Amino acid sequence: MDPLRTNRALVKDVDALTFGAPVTHVYNPLVYARRSSERYLERFARQRPEALLLGMNPGPFGMAQTGVPFGEVSIVR
Repeated sequence: MDPLRTNRALVKDVDALTFGAPVTHVYNPLVYARRSSERYLERFARQRPEALLLGMNPGPFGMAQTGVPFGEVSIVR
């Protein structure tokens, strides 16, 4: 299992999701933070992970600053 290939497939699957009202805007964090998340995967992902953590740390105050999912920015730096 290649973590980057798996991540890129997930990006496509998440992009294909659609939502009805009252949802008016949707963004895919796997797209806007792709470079950061792929750098993280290249450095830390193992071929046979024991666990998968899913979540979101969005926006300019989240993962996009550091590339570390769930990372508190000042601690990560």
